[in-house]
Amino acid sequence: MTAPAPLKFPLDWEFRLIAESARLPEVRAAAAAAMRRCDPACRLDVGAASAGNRYTALRAVCRVESRESLNRLSAELAALPGVKMLL
Repeated sequence: MTAPAPLKFPLDWEFRLIAESARLPEVRAAAAAAMRRCDPACRLDVGAASAGNRYTALRAVCRVESRESLNRLSAELAALPGVKMLL
């Protein structure tokens, strides 16, 4: 089995957040602020809701400059109150 090629920075990274629908406005605002600190041109889009409307997907593609900034942004997004999962 061949090892995956190392990431070459800067790169565009796609984030998908699964957020509680009841907390969507606050999650969206906090996630957008975190992403804009990394990439001012980053845009956050709302996706589909779950069948029971308990969760809503958010999607963004951000330009990240280094592994450290990718790790920092991922950790910040995953720790937001109301975020169920970060993909």
